[in-house]
Amino acid sequence: MATKRPLLRVTLKSSFIQPSSDEIFSSRWKRLESFLNALYLVQTSPTGSEGLKDYSYEELYGSVVDICSQNMSDKLFSRLCASLETRASLLFDTLPSESPDAGVFLARVRSAWGIFCSELSLQRSIFQHLDRSYLACQPGSKSLFDVGVNVWGLQLSGRRRTLLELTADSMCREILRERRGESIDREVMSSLTHMLVLVSLFADNLHDPLLECTAAFYEEEGLRLINSLPIPQYLVHVENRLLEERERILAILNSERNDAHFSQQGGGLRKSLLGEMISRMEDSLIARHTSTILSGLPALLSLGQLTDLRRLYGLITRVRKLDAFRAQFSSFVKVRNCEHLACHFTLTSPYLVHLFRAHTHDSNFTPFRLLGQK
Repeated sequence: MATKRPLLRVTLKSSFIQPSSDEIFSSRWKRLESFLNALYLVQTSPTGSEGLKDYSYEELYGSVVDICSQNMSDKLFSRLCASLETRASLLFDTLPSESPDAGVFLARVRSAWGIFCSELSLQRSIFQHLDRSYLACQPGSKSLFDVGVNVWGLQLSGRRRTLLELTADSMCREILRERRGESIDREVMSSLTHMLVLVSLFADNLHDPLLECTAAFYEEEGLRLINSLPIPQYLVHVENRLLEERERILAILNSERNDAHFSQQGGGLRKSLLGEMISRMEDSLIARHTSTILSGLPALLSLGQLTDLRRLYGLITRVRKLDAFRAQFSSFVKVRNCEHLACHFTLTSPYLVHLFRAHTHDSNFTPFRLLGQK
């Protein structure tokens, strides 16, 4: 009978050692950082885009997920912010500290901003898991895009303050050039206004300088033209200027931008700036010259120039100077020493009645009211 051999027990031990959280973070971040450096080289090297071929979206996205799964999202976020700050600083370093040509300088600022936003959009896609699983849960949560924009704005208002002031000054100079009849790149102006609004620097850095240079420009123009142009021509000029300025502001604060971040602030800003800008113009071109403008009223009434009368009445109404208008009209009647002249106008000058009815939307209006009579 064969002897029964004892059973052998074999114990298998795995040689695989589970990497620690720090090791996972180190290896994954090394790959992500390498990608970010390659991304930044795209704009500075002719062959920069070649380096991006070594990375796949799936790999990079997976690296972010791996880090977040190790509860190291805060560390990843800190590293990403540091990378964004370095990138913004490098882009600012490419810009001149002064420039005699405002248009060229603004084009370069816009280019730097465009590069930063383009890179930020790609990073937001790669770090989407961090955006949703970590940033969205933080108090006063902001998206990764908001964080990047904030990084740009903080540098622009901090260490790059001189650059911010030069940008605002150059934008004012470009608008003055266009008012003088020169052509400018409105798309650059719109893009930079968009930038300043997004980083919350428009109100404190461009709003007031823009209003000040507008008032100064039209004050000088009003003083120069009111004494050199016939009143009817001056009124045409003012009307055209108001239309031009409205169109300019709407173009610079482009209402067609498909950007939720911008639309939250841009709508109110557009309305506010347009109203203040037009108000400054009206004061400089109309209100300050009311007496001179109304000195042309008798001639317009005598000649029956309906279009010019309508224009004068409309502009005077805008600056709330109807009392002065009524006084001038009353004086016109009294000079002719004819108490029934208002009635005479009603009967023989229907253009006058038509004019005032059109502006008061009152079908029963008569010139008697301009004399303070019922």
